[in-house]
Amino acid sequence: MTGVIRATGDGASLFNGLAIGLGIEILSGRLDAQKDTPGYQRLLDEFALHHPNFLPKSWLNLKKWLAFYNDSRDMELIFAPVLFRLNQQYTEALDEQILQELTNLVWKNKARIESDYAWYQLTIVDELEVNLLPKIDNLALKERQELLAQLKEILKRFAGGLSRSNVKEFLEQNANALLASLKTQISNDPAAFQRSYNCDDLKEMATALNLSLVENGVVSPSEGRRQIFLQNKEAYWNVLSDVKARFINQGNPKLKMTPYEAFQGKKHVAAPTQEEIESLAQPGILIREEIIDNPARGNCGFYAFAIDLIDKIQEENISNKRVIFNQWIELDPSLHEQYEAICSFDLDNPDPALLDQLQASLRLIVHHGQLVELKKACANPANDYQELIGNATYIKFAEFYHNREVDKHFNEFAASPEISMALGELQLKVISNFEHLTLVPLFLSLMYGKDVDPKSITLETNPTEQSPVIAAMANITQDYFWGAHHDLNFLASIFKVNLHCLQYGSAAYAPVDLPDRYITKINHEGIHWTTSMARARVRPAISFNESGESLFQEPLMDDKPPATASKKKKRAKRSAKEELSTSALKSSSLTSVIDEPLTFTSEGHDIVPKLPPVVEPSPSPTNVEPRKKAVRFYFSPSQLEGQRKHNLELLEQELGQVSKKTNKPDEDIQQLEFLRGAVSRATIAYTEYSESIWFSLFHRHGNTGRVRARTFHERFLDIENSTDAKKNLICFLSNDDNNGNTHPHSFRTMLLQELQTEPKTLQYTSEHFDDMLEELAAALRVNIDTVRPQW
Repeated sequence: MTGVIRATGDGASLFNGLAIGLGIEILSGRLDAQKDTPGYQRLLDEFALHHPNFLPKSWLNLKKWLAFYNDSRDMELIFAPVLFRLNQQYTEALDEQILQELTNLVWKNKARIESDYAWYQLTIVDELEVNLLPKIDNLALKERQELLAQLKEILKRFAGGLSRSNVKEFLEQNANALLASLKTQISNDPAAFQRSYNCDDLKEMATALNLSLVENGVVSPSEGRRQIFLQNKEAYWNVLSDVKARFINQGNPKLKMTPYEAFQGKKHVAAPTQEEIESLAQPGILIREEIIDNPARGNCGFYAFAIDLIDKIQEENISNKRVIFNQWIELDPSLHEQYEAICSFDLDNPDPALLDQLQASLRLIVHHGQLVELKKACANPANDYQELIGNATYIKFAEFYHNREVDKHFNEFAASPEISMALGELQLKVISNFEHLTLVPLFLSLMYGKDVDPKSITLETNPTEQSPVIAAMANITQDYFWGAHHDLNFLASIFKVNLHCLQYGSAAYAPVDLPDRYITKINHEGIHWTTSMARARVRPAISFNESGESLFQEPLMDDKPPATASKKKKRAKRSAKEELSTSALKSSSLTSVIDEPLTFTSEGHDIVPKLPPVVEPSPSPTNVEPRKKAVRFYFSPSQLEGQRKHNLELLEQELGQVSKKTNKPDEDIQQLEFLRGAVSRATIAYTEYSESIWFSLFHRHGNTGRVRARTFHERFLDIENSTDAKKNLICFLSNDDNNGNTHPHSFRTMLLQELQTEPKTLQYTSEHFDDMLEELAAALRVNIDTVRPQW
């Protein structure tokens, strides 16, 4: 099964990703046949130079280091600096690159250099916001200032026309010493690892190591080279590997150093002792913190909580307890028959139908519980309705009135025309700063009706059937309506667990936990909820055989016969069908339990099926008819089984009717939510990238592009049906005059790429923008020639 490993997103993220990918290849034995080639001998030399404790300098010892420092972050810290230094040795093209950058600098800024302009006042990007001199621009400011002073003196001898070819010829003849000095500075720059790199920058080193770096699935002819699959996520890189579970994260983190310390090499890494290597020969239990991802689609908060409850129920099952499950079926008896399915739920190969059913159950539990809590608060007028004013539902109502929270994804009242109208009328009548005197009576009238005296309201008083408050609250029972922190907090209170919400891996505040309760950790990164949990794994036994310098894996449990080729092929076909029919749950950081004997072989043969290419290589253009690329969209949700009857009856008892909001959304809603999600992700990616580039602060198009993207995002979220959404989406993408460029990091390019389920690189999307847009319009059934904006 293909695994996804996220490399650390610091400046050296590409080298971090390559360190993980190459480390896996080395441990798998696939590169043993290459160990004596000049490229890998050079790699061993650089590893020994960076790590003085790396003795003896041998291929087998490299495997031992990688097996011992096997946590993915540890592997980055010991291996990425080595690969970075090794890449700097392949400088055959560096001379020409520096000459080209210096030519661009003079060609664009000759008059400014002669007039002593500061560096930030120079033009260093083209019309597409691409940096024309990235290597020079990364030097320290003092070095760049000295460069400008030297150029000013050299340019006194310039007498030709200001064409790029003339400038380049002049520098070749008059700036040899300056070019040599720049080469030394760039090669020895201690902060060079913090630059942004792409796979082309590593091409010479990859060739020497007989590797083909596949970026975002775009496969190039590799002439038999070993392929390492990488995903460029702008802020970080992912590594795709078919043997992730076997050769990575089979140990706990051991190193405590920063990336800067690792790349500077001033903090030496200790060599694993003989006892530590021998301890790897004993199998054991590995307990690691994992981030468990989920299918998202607007349900991520409830998916994340359901996954954690599944884990708690499975843990209780080991001790023959059913506390949490019994709590659940008391709230929703329709799950009574699902105990065995929950106990056998595999987080690495999930049942999407069961996961959908559980998250839908949690939605109804939240709605019913919040409704009971709200009715209790409405029936308590003590201290000027203090309990009601502190109620989470009423707080959202008040926030909507004061325009503090108007996003209909998080505040259900923002989507209610009746409530908007009532609050608008109130604003015309109420004196500023005295709203609290009338907001509570208005809320009660909207919930119970204008004819009900607030003083007569008790727990037995039913809300009016036409209550817009109840209708708005029922939004939470609808698939794809986003779950917020207070919804998960409400569930934590019901199921008696301590809820820890982490933002980018850290708690925003110190949690105050109640004793004797499970701890539920939810990882929240702005727009997506995932589950953080400790999981126990079987750590395989690893043995080292000095003869022939081969590294092999002892069987864990029993000697299972290896799978035949036909069995592997059947498994691959079955897996492909399952991936097409379900939205797979992803484990983003750690590994699955290993049940088969593992063998590291010195023959360089694959011991597991090859990773299938993410995207097939394009056919040769010669005598081949161009074939339209398939643009696939996920519009069909997993089917919910009929397990909501009891929950709907509970609501019927409360409201006197079953809310239509509990019905499964139709296809129009599913398509609309998919498109909204794509626009949101593209807006976030573009804005974060734009704001991370320093020159966009000075470039006149930087803020304009961000404002344009945010405006389109806000307007798009207001669209209520998929037909208008498709038309406006295609209209925006096709409008060259008003909506910006289509260079690789433009918003339109990022948005078009986000809508592809098999994305190419941003460079590829930019170059083939018109063709891919036509395919998108055809898939959405929108006439690109006649579409007009709706706003």
